Amino acid sequence: MKRGPLATALLLAVAGCGPGQDAALVTVTTPSPTAPIRHLVLTVTAGARADQVTVPRGEGCPLAFPKTVSLVFPANAGDSLQVNVDGYDGSALVASGVTAARVQHGAVTAVPVALVPGAGVPVDGGASCDGGAP
Repeated sequence: MKRGPLATALLLAVAGCGPGQDAALVTVTTPSPTAPIRHLVLTVTAGARADQVTVPRGEGCPLAFPKTVSLVFPANAGDSLQVNVDGYDGSALVASGVTAARVQHGAVTAVPVALVPGAGVPVDGGASCDGGAP
């Protein structure tokens, strides 16, 4: 996936937040049970700029929740932040959620996103992740 300047800035750690930058801490939760979620796609809109970040970058075992993602973005990106989160099991969308927040310039903006189950049913993650336990 090609990343634009906003996504590149979003991948910086909160500790790297400095002059001309704002930060957000996105906490993603999901109800239980839900189908396994192996990666998240965050579509982040800051002012008029939007970009996507995938967490983690590759497929793996199901993610544990809550999952927290730190974002750093240019302070001049705007006063509002919208975070859409889609949870996938492979290529299947299994849950999604969205939250809008007012950017707290000079502080870390908390952005809680609750995923709502969509397509998919709860299934075991398979032997490669849990030794085959049900």
